[in-house]
Amino acid sequence: MKNVKCPNSSIYTLAGIGVSLVMGFYIARYLNWELAIDRLTTANTIWLAAGLGVFAISYVLRTLRFRVLLNTRQPALRRLLGVMMLYGMFNYLLPVKSGEVSYVLLSQRYLNTSLSEGTATLIA
Repeated sequence: MKNVKCPNSSIYTLAGIGVSLVMGFYIARYLNWELAIDRLTTANTIWLAAGLGVFAISYVLRTLRFRVLLNTRQPALRRLLGVMMLYGMFNYLLPVKSGEVSYVLLSQRYLNTSLSEGTATLIA
């Protein structure tokens, strides 16, 4: 796939950094730091590691599932994992399941799939 640079990519990058800074400031300002540090220091590290491991494995399995569904082409696992992680982020952040549309758009942009193929793999 050719890297096509969007003419407004620096604006998008700056906007993304700006949104991240605003959200980070908001979290840092309103987070109860004492409670957060207390919860992290008293957490059972075995359960914490197990939870993070299951979370990571679920993304790998979801990536493999979508790779099987894209049977006409076999995208690189690393690239597909990146698409799945972005899809998961949009799915969590956007309201009313509108994040589902992000998979179709991300797969079209980064995996060179057609709109119908992306929609079919999402629905399957």
